[in-house]
Amino acid sequence: MVTYGNREYQDALLELHDIAAEQGFIPVAGGAFVAEHSYSLPSRPIAHGRPDANDIAAAKDFGAQIKK
Repeated sequence: MVTYGNREYQDALLELHDIAAEQGFIPVAGGAFVAEHSYSLPSRPIAHGRPDANDIAAAKDFGAQIKK
């Protein structure tokens, strides 16, 4: 899983997959979830308050689907 600041996660999932596979892991799923951006400021909020309750619920559902 990767988080991103409500902008663009680009190749993060692919890169994580490749690094994990090189280390002998077998990736079975990947997900990208919004989190408050590291550049977020009170005067310029970027994904402020994220992840929120809906995001957490979606992540839990995603995990449950993978587990099946």
